[in-house]
Amino acid sequence: MPGEFFISGSVTAKFKFNHKSGDMTLFERSGVDLSMRIRHLSEKSNSNQRVMSGRLAVIFSVLLLCACGSGRADDDIFRDKLISLGTATINGTFHLVGSRLCDQVNQDRSTNLIRCVPYNTVGSAYNAKAVANGGLTMALSSSEVAYTEFMLSESRGTGASQLRAVMSLYAKPIMVLARRDANIADVTQLAGHSINLGNIGSGQRHLVEMLMKTLGLTVRDFNEVSELNASRMGEAFCQGRVDVIVESLGNPSPFYKKMIEDCNGVIVTFPPEVIAKLLAENPLMTQQFIPGGLYRGYAEPVSSFGDVTLLVTNAGVSDQAVSRFVDSVMNNLSVLKRTTPELSTLEPETMFSAGISIPLHPAVTGYLKTRKKR
Repeated sequence: MPGEFFISGSVTAKFKFNHKSGDMTLFERSGVDLSMRIRHLSEKSNSNQRVMSGRLAVIFSVLLLCACGSGRADDDIFRDKLISLGTATINGTFHLVGSRLCDQVNQDRSTNLIRCVPYNTVGSAYNAKAVANGGLTMALSSSEVAYTEFMLSESRGTGASQLRAVMSLYAKPIMVLARRDANIADVTQLAGHSINLGNIGSGQRHLVEMLMKTLGLTVRDFNEVSELNASRMGEAFCQGRVDVIVESLGNPSPFYKKMIEDCNGVIVTFPPEVIAKLLAENPLMTQQFIPGGLYRGYAEPVSSFGDVTLLVTNAGVSDQAVSRFVDSVMNNLSVLKRTTPELSTLEPETMFSAGISIPLHPAVTGYLKTRKKR
């Protein structure tokens, strides 16, 4: 008869018991033999109760010895040790940043006992829903999309939203790019051209629809519309199959650099009155600037608007998993800032407040209280 039980937070043991011989073989989950064989626990006993008591006593002794030898504390036993982290398309910034976060957390596996796996998804809106529904452990999402998902939960009749914030990562000023030969100076001149709306469920699609609403445009006002994801959108732009694309990434961005410097793209500006209207209609957005000196031909900052990228999780994810994830990120923050351009401006003082309009996970609140006491 096979079975298994926990020895400690990181070790699960299996056993096989032979009813006829009374033999029990104990080995680790990985299949490594612990060289413990329990033979004929009660060969001379006719009492089933005494047989079972003897076997349980031996098992208990083995567990105690293994637990002591493992050097693991009780708080090493917790749920959600495998963290599925939703990103976006494989060539997008979300995937790059999510992968870097997972890589850093996984380097501390021997101490934090968690493993992080980045997953490709369709993007921000999908991520927020999947985390709220428990389909993903964590994910990247824009702050505006996360807040919208949080507030929509009650209207769906599903009760209080389970979506929670872990940390704020980077600002995402919106960039509208047009082909130079389209002769589009500012966003009020988009009508009559071809535009990519973005794939359904993506943060990009959400932004384009927001912009169209403010400008009073519908899909009928464009010469042609497409629904390409981030990677296919760039290819279409470079090949001249689409005039206008809209994206919201951290800067500096290799994608923006390629579109501007290799694919004859120009940054389409936002007149002050359009930005004012956008901010009035979308209070979670803030005025932002695309820094100057990052892309050829743009030495000065370009005015825009946008929100921030958040790392979100579900309220039901264990405190231990979330706190250990946060610890790994914060303990290696200098490495992440140095190796990931999008995270180069991260500061501990603002990582748990900037752009966050949904509740923090309880483990994050606990982390902040502990940090204040130091």
